Amino acid sequence: MIDAEETVRALLEQAQRHGAQVRTGWPGDRVTATPTGHRLETGDGRTIDAERVVVTAGGWLPALLDRLPLPAGFRALLPPLQVSQENAFHFPYREGVADSWPTFIHRDPAIRTYGLPGGRDAGFRGQKIAEFLGGRRIASAADQDGVVDPANRARIVDHVRHYLPGLDPEPYAETTCLFTSTPDEDFLIDGVDGITLVSPCSGHGAKFAPLIGDIAADIATGTGRAPERFRVRAPEVASRA
Repeated sequence: MIDAEETVRALLEQAQRHGAQVRTGWPGDRVTATPTGHRLETGDGRTIDAERVVVTAGGWLPALLDRLPLPAGFRALLPPLQVSQENAFHFPYREGVADSWPTFIHRDPAIRTYGLPGGRDAGFRGQKIAEFLGGRRIASAADQDGVVDPANRARIVDHVRHYLPGLDPEPYAETTCLFTSTPDEDFLIDGVDGITLVSPCSGHGAKFAPLIGDIAADIATGTGRAPERFRVRAPEVASRA
Protein backbone atom coordinates (compact mmCIF):
# COMPACT_ATOMS: atom_id res chain seq x y z
CA MET A 1 0.00 0.00 0.00
CA ILE A 2 1.41 3.39 -1.06
CA ASP A 3 0.68 6.74 0.57
CA ALA A 4 0.56 8.85 -2.61
CA GLU A 5 1.01 12.24 -0.93
CA GLU A 6 3.99 11.14 1.15
CA THR A 7 5.48 9.45 -1.92
CA VAL A 8 5.28 12.69 -3.90
CA ARG A 9 6.94 14.58 -1.07
CA ALA A 10 9.74 12.02 -0.87
CA LEU A 11 10.32 12.15 -4.63
CA LEU A 12 10.40 15.96 -4.61
CA GLU A 13 12.93 15.92 -1.77
CA GLN A 14 15.14 13.54 -3.76
CA ALA A 15 14.81 15.72 -6.86
CA GLN A 16 15.89 18.80 -4.91
CA ARG A 17 18.86 16.94 -3.47
CA HIS A 18 19.93 16.28 -7.06
CA GLY A 19 19.66 19.92 -8.08
CA ALA A 20 16.02 20.40 -9.08
CA GLN A 21 14.20 23.64 -8.30
CA VAL A 22 10.64 23.19 -7.01
CA ARG A 23 8.29 26.15 -7.45
CA THR A 24 4.87 26.03 -5.80
CA GLY A 25 2.04 28.49 -6.36
CA TRP A 26 3.26 28.77 -9.95
CA PRO A 27 0.31 27.83 -12.20
CA GLY A 28 1.41 26.97 -15.72
CA ASP A 29 -0.92 28.58 -18.26
CA ARG A 30 0.69 27.82 -21.62
CA VAL A 31 3.89 26.83 -23.40
CA THR A 32 5.17 28.65 -26.47
CA ALA A 33 8.02 27.74 -28.82
CA THR A 34 11.16 29.89 -28.79
CA PRO A 35 14.34 29.87 -30.94
CA THR A 36 16.14 27.94 -28.18
CA GLY A 37 13.34 25.70 -26.93
CA HIS A 38 10.20 26.67 -25.06
CA ARG A 39 8.80 29.29 -22.70
CA LEU A 40 6.40 28.38 -19.90
CA GLU A 41 4.03 31.21 -18.99
CA THR A 42 1.84 31.59 -15.92
CA GLY A 43 -0.65 34.09 -17.30
CA ASP A 44 0.40 36.79 -14.83
CA GLY A 45 3.70 37.73 -16.47
CA ARG A 46 6.06 35.14 -14.98
CA THR A 47 8.01 32.94 -17.37
CA ILE A 48 10.61 30.17 -17.46
CA ASP A 49 12.67 29.34 -20.53
CA ALA A 50 13.79 25.76 -21.07
CA GLU A 51 15.17 23.59 -23.84
CA ARG A 52 12.66 20.80 -23.11
CA VAL A 53 9.36 20.60 -21.25
CA VAL A 54 7.72 17.62 -19.54
CA VAL A 55 3.99 18.07 -18.90
CA THR A 56 2.60 15.89 -16.09
CA ALA A 57 -0.55 17.85 -15.31
CA GLY A 58 -2.93 15.04 -14.35
CA GLY A 59 -6.55 16.14 -14.48
CA TRP A 60 -5.50 19.58 -15.76
CA LEU A 61 -3.90 18.10 -18.90
CA PRO A 62 -7.04 18.11 -21.12
CA ALA A 63 -7.42 21.87 -20.65
CA LEU A 64 -3.71 22.47 -21.33
CA LEU A 65 -3.42 20.53 -24.60
CA ASP A 66 -4.60 23.45 -26.73
CA ARG A 67 -2.01 25.67 -25.04
CA LEU A 68 0.96 23.54 -26.03
CA PRO A 69 2.84 23.99 -29.36
CA LEU A 70 2.14 20.44 -30.56
CA PRO A 71 2.22 19.55 -34.27
CA ALA A 72 -1.25 19.08 -35.74
CA GLY A 73 -0.54 15.49 -36.76
CA PHE A 74 0.58 14.53 -33.25
CA ARG A 75 -2.34 16.32 -31.63
CA ALA A 76 -4.83 14.60 -33.90
CA LEU A 77 -3.67 11.16 -32.71
CA LEU A 78 -3.89 11.92 -28.97
CA PRO A 79 -6.43 9.67 -27.25
CA PRO A 80 -9.34 11.48 -25.57
CA LEU A 81 -8.65 12.09 -21.88
CA GLN A 82 -11.69 11.79 -19.61
CA VAL A 83 -11.48 13.41 -16.16
CA SER A 84 -13.83 12.20 -13.43
CA GLN A 85 -14.33 13.16 -9.80
CA GLU A 86 -14.32 9.84 -7.98
CA ASN A 87 -15.55 9.00 -4.48
CA ALA A 88 -13.96 6.87 -1.77
CA PHE A 89 -15.46 5.67 1.52
CA HIS A 90 -13.96 4.28 4.72
CA PHE A 91 -15.85 1.60 6.65
CA PRO A 92 -14.97 0.37 10.17
CA TYR A 93 -14.43 -3.31 10.86
CA ARG A 94 -17.15 -4.94 12.92
CA GLU A 95 -16.32 -5.80 16.51
CA GLY A 96 -14.41 -9.06 16.71
CA VAL A 97 -13.38 -9.01 13.03
CA ALA A 98 -9.65 -9.16 12.28
CA ASP A 99 -8.31 -5.82 11.08
CA SER A 100 -5.72 -7.21 8.66
CA TRP A 101 -7.56 -7.46 5.35
CA PRO A 102 -5.95 -7.76 1.92
CA THR A 103 -6.23 -5.29 -0.91
CA PHE A 104 -8.82 -6.55 -3.42
CA ILE A 105 -10.52 -5.83 -6.74
CA HIS A 106 -14.07 -7.08 -7.22
CA ARG A 107 -16.30 -7.12 -10.28
CA ASP A 108 -19.90 -8.12 -10.56
CA PRO A 109 -22.32 -7.34 -13.42
CA ALA A 110 -23.46 -4.12 -11.77
CA ILE A 111 -20.33 -2.55 -10.27
CA ARG A 112 -16.53 -2.66 -10.16
CA THR A 113 -15.00 -1.94 -6.76
CA TYR A 114 -11.65 -2.03 -5.02
CA GLY A 115 -10.70 -2.03 -1.37
CA LEU A 116 -7.59 -1.56 0.72
CA PRO A 117 -6.76 -0.92 4.37
CA GLY A 118 -7.44 2.65 5.47
CA GLY A 119 -4.39 4.90 5.33
CA ARG A 120 -3.23 8.19 6.77
CA ASP A 121 -6.21 10.12 5.40
CA ALA A 122 -8.58 7.98 7.50
CA GLY A 123 -6.57 7.43 10.66
CA PHE A 124 -5.24 4.03 9.51
CA ARG A 125 -8.56 2.46 10.43
CA GLY A 126 -11.04 0.25 8.63
CA GLN A 127 -11.24 -0.50 4.92
CA LYS A 128 -11.28 2.01 2.07
CA ILE A 129 -13.85 1.00 -0.58
CA ALA A 130 -14.48 2.76 -3.88
CA GLU A 131 -16.16 2.18 -7.21
CA PHE A 132 -13.80 2.10 -10.17
CA LEU A 133 -14.73 4.89 -12.61
CA GLY A 134 -18.08 5.44 -10.96
CA GLY A 135 -17.72 9.18 -10.44
CA ARG A 136 -19.01 12.31 -12.14
CA ARG A 137 -17.34 13.28 -15.40
CA ILE A 138 -15.91 16.79 -15.57
CA ALA A 139 -14.07 18.76 -18.26
CA SER A 140 -10.87 19.15 -16.24
CA ALA A 141 -9.56 19.22 -12.69
CA ALA A 142 -10.46 22.92 -12.51
CA ASP A 143 -14.14 21.87 -12.39
CA GLN A 144 -13.90 19.63 -9.31
CA ASP A 145 -16.05 20.64 -6.33
CA GLY A 146 -15.03 17.99 -3.77
CA VAL A 147 -18.68 17.08 -3.05
CA VAL A 148 -19.33 13.36 -2.53
CA ASP A 149 -22.02 11.93 -4.80
CA PRO A 150 -24.92 10.55 -2.68
CA ALA A 151 -25.86 8.02 -5.37
CA ASN A 152 -22.31 6.69 -5.41
CA ARG A 153 -22.33 6.45 -1.62
CA ALA A 154 -25.58 4.46 -1.75
CA ARG A 155 -24.14 2.02 -4.32
CA ILE A 156 -21.04 1.40 -2.21
CA VAL A 157 -23.04 0.97 1.01
CA ASP A 158 -25.26 -1.61 -0.73
CA HIS A 159 -22.16 -3.35 -2.06
CA VAL A 160 -20.62 -3.51 1.42
CA ARG A 161 -23.85 -4.90 2.91
CA HIS A 162 -24.02 -7.60 0.24
CA TYR A 163 -20.38 -8.68 -0.06
CA LEU A 164 -18.45 -7.52 3.02
CA PRO A 165 -20.25 -8.60 6.20
CA GLY A 166 -17.11 -7.98 8.24
CA LEU A 167 -17.56 -4.24 7.79
CA ASP A 168 -20.05 -1.91 9.41
CA PRO A 169 -21.95 -0.57 6.34
CA GLU A 170 -21.93 3.01 7.64
CA PRO A 171 -18.85 4.90 6.37
CA TYR A 172 -16.99 6.90 9.01
CA ALA A 173 -15.07 8.98 6.45
CA GLU A 174 -15.39 9.86 2.78
CA THR A 175 -13.53 11.91 0.20
CA THR A 176 -13.21 12.66 -3.50
CA CYS A 177 -10.26 12.29 -5.86
CA LEU A 178 -9.56 12.67 -9.58
CA PHE A 179 -9.08 10.06 -12.28
CA THR A 180 -7.86 10.91 -15.77
CA SER A 181 -8.62 8.02 -18.09
CA THR A 182 -7.88 6.92 -21.63
CA PRO A 183 -10.35 4.76 -23.61
CA ASP A 184 -8.20 1.64 -23.12
CA GLU A 185 -7.29 2.57 -19.50
CA ASP A 186 -3.59 2.57 -20.43
CA PHE A 187 -0.93 5.26 -19.98
CA LEU A 188 -0.03 8.09 -22.35
CA ILE A 189 3.72 8.73 -22.38
CA ASP A 190 5.22 10.26 -25.52
CA GLY A 191 6.98 13.33 -26.82
CA VAL A 192 7.46 15.52 -29.86
CA ASP A 193 9.53 18.62 -30.64
CA GLY A 194 10.96 18.85 -27.12
CA ILE A 195 7.63 18.43 -25.29
CA THR A 196 6.94 15.23 -23.36
CA LEU A 197 3.37 14.40 -22.34
CA VAL A 198 2.92 12.10 -19.35
CA SER A 199 -0.49 10.89 -18.23
CA PRO A 200 -0.27 7.75 -16.03
CA CYS A 201 -3.94 7.29 -16.46
CA SER A 202 -6.99 5.48 -15.23
CA GLY A 203 -6.10 5.27 -11.55
CA HIS A 204 -3.02 3.08 -12.07
CA GLY A 205 -0.23 5.66 -12.11
CA ALA A 206 0.92 6.26 -8.55
CA LYS A 207 2.36 2.83 -7.95
CA PHE A 208 4.50 3.12 -11.11
CA ALA A 209 5.79 6.66 -10.48
CA PRO A 210 9.56 5.90 -10.42
CA LEU A 211 9.36 3.78 -13.60
CA ILE A 212 7.23 6.38 -15.39
CA GLY A 213 9.77 9.02 -14.37
CA ASP A 214 12.58 6.97 -15.91
CA ILE A 215 10.64 6.61 -19.18
CA ALA A 216 9.78 10.32 -19.29
CA ALA A 217 13.41 11.27 -18.64
CA ASP A 218 14.57 9.05 -21.50
CA ILE A 219 12.07 10.69 -23.87
CA ALA A 220 12.94 14.23 -22.77
CA THR A 221 16.69 13.69 -23.10
CA GLY A 222 16.45 11.72 -26.32
CA THR A 223 18.09 8.62 -24.86
CA GLY A 224 15.09 6.31 -25.26
CA ARG A 225 11.41 5.92 -26.09
CA ALA A 226 8.35 4.77 -24.23
CA PRO A 227 7.02 1.26 -24.83
CA GLU A 228 4.90 1.31 -27.98
CA ARG A 229 1.65 0.71 -26.07
CA PHE A 230 2.10 4.09 -24.30
CA ARG A 231 2.94 6.13 -27.42
CA VAL A 232 0.64 8.31 -29.46
CA ARG A 233 -0.48 6.15 -32.35
CA ALA A 234 -3.21 5.81 -34.93
CA PRO A 235 -6.26 3.87 -33.68
CA GLU A 236 -6.35 0.24 -34.69
CA VAL A 237 -8.75 -0.58 -37.49
CA ALA A 238 -10.70 -3.82 -37.05
CA SER A 239 -9.95 -6.28 -39.84
CA ARG A 240 -12.81 -7.47 -42.01
CA ALA A 241 -13.44 -11.17 -42.45
